[in-house]
Amino acid sequence: MIARPGLDVVVTVLPHEDAEFARAIMAGATVGDAATASANDADFDLGSALVGLISLGAFKPSKGDKA
Repeated sequence: MIARPGLDVVVTVLPHEDAEFARAIMAGATVGDAATASANDADFDLGSALVGLISLGAFKPSKGDKA
């Protein structure tokens, strides 16, 4: 995954169990829908996936949210 928090470019290899979740989030799915899509992987852990993506700076506020 390539994230760009601020002006820094960060390239990270995501754990295989987080890949479907990250793909769904980047495609515009809600966290709930992305978690449901990832539930087939027994190794998937929602908390771990969220912490990983947030720590990478992979999320930004949507247009309606205050930054």
